[in-house]
Amino acid sequence: MFKYTLISLLSELDGLLWNNTSLGSIYTFNSTSDYDSKKHPFGAAGTVEVKRFGGSSTIQILYDINNHVFLRRKVGEEAWNAWTQV
Repeated sequence: MFKYTLISLLSELDGLLWNNTSLGSIYTFNSTSDYDSKKHPFGAAGTVEVKRFGGSSTIQILYDINNHVFLRRKVGEEAWNAWTQV
């Protein structure tokens, strides 16, 4: 069963990893105060899934209000890579 969780800041996404989120959780956002169209390539509202990718990587899949899909990945303790539209 899926659980929807509203996040109040996009910066909260930085802390969401495969090993600290509940299986089936979907994170939603809508016009957060830290949204900046010049900084963020996606629309101001959407949903995010957090998944395990390989042994120690986390992948975040973002679906925005404009029906665009973006991905980003974090490997171990490295920084998140940039959002990439697919």
